[in-house]
Amino acid sequence: MRPVVFLDFDGVLNALRYRDDKVNWQDWQREIVNDGLHDYRITYSPTMCKRLLELQDRADFVWCTTWRDLANTELAPIIGFPGDWPVVDGWHEMYDQIQWKWIGVKDFLFQYNDRPFVWVDDDECRQEFVERWAAKLPQPHLTIAPNTTTGLTEFEVSRIERFVDKNFAP
Repeated sequence: MRPVVFLDFDGVLNALRYRDDKVNWQDWQREIVNDGLHDYRITYSPTMCKRLLELQDRADFVWCTTWRDLANTELAPIIGFPGDWPVVDGWHEMYDQIQWKWIGVKDFLFQYNDRPFVWVDDDECRQEFVERWAAKLPQPHLTIAPNTTTGLTEFEVSRIERFVDKNFAP
């Protein structure tokens, strides 16, 4: 069984308030990405992205970000990810509710037959309703809420790697 990794972008892979002090990763890079209307500066670590990408042979990845399909078409080529991951969508129906990602993750888990999962989101994984929901689930799971300003840390990436390795069954 392959675990599922639900991955946000901003505040997770993209450190939103990066400083030049090399917090977490030594190889931060900055790029400009356009969403069709505006240019956005993203700051990411190729090392971090490579470590996550190495899990693809043991886990299925799903984008869970407000970038939606643009994560595949605009972000993935920049950070070295494939451009074909499924995307949790539904924000257009419930964007004013913080719970839209949670509802989408629940729907995906139903489609994935309640497989073990990791959910990485700098905002929604901090919410009490997510913690209460996750605590009741029968399958192994890991929720990680990185610091928005620094994104995923090396320690958090190691936790994801250990979880995937522990719960992967060919």
